[in-house]
Amino acid sequence: DIAAMLQAVSRRFWYFHLSDEEQFKQTAELHLAIVNAIANGDAAAAAAASDQLIDHLVEFANATLPGA
Repeated sequence: DIAAMLQAVSRRFWYFHLSDEEQFKQTAELHLAIVNAIANGDAAAAAAASDQLIDHLVEFANATLPGA
């Protein structure tokens, strides 16, 4: 139940910020890096790409906070 609630809040947050084309492009490229690493069977690269994506998303979310 908690995961579903967090997913719904997350979806609203990203939908609100969807008009930020540069953010959308960067996020898509980071997702693609994960997919490519998985497709190539490179677990280490997939883990590193996943870490980069999470870091990027946290940085963006923090930048949207008031006073940031």
